[in-house]
Amino acid sequence: MDVKGAFLYGNLNEEIYIQLSPGYEEEGQCAHLNRSIYGLKQSPRQWYQRLTGFLIPLGYVTAHFDPCILIHLEHKVIVAIYMDDITITRPNTTQRENLKKSLKEEFKLSDLGSLNWLLGIEVQ
Repeated sequence: MDVKGAFLYGNLNEEIYIQLSPGYEEEGQCAHLNRSIYGLKQSPRQWYQRLTGFLIPLGYVTAHFDPCILIHLEHKVIVAIYMDDITITRPNTTQRENLKKSLKEEFKLSDLGSLNWLLGIEVQ
């Protein structure tokens, strides 16, 4: 699955101000950000915290070997996160579809279908 505008879901923990875009500039004026945007160094971290903050209350735990792998031990669902892409593995389609539905209610995403390639590795 691909999350549309993933970094825009991140919540900022600090006050951040940026220069106004060309054409909108005014002397002595700047913009205050209410949430993260692409280009901020902390945006990937804020997106990760937002996504895991959604999944952990659903019963997912981060794997000891990789914080970008979340596992639901009871339902045996594995979620792998790579930037704004989410890979869900589970033999039982009901649990997988329930997770997809929950994610679609919280975030705007595209279901890219069955996994064929992941980080340059062909999956069969």
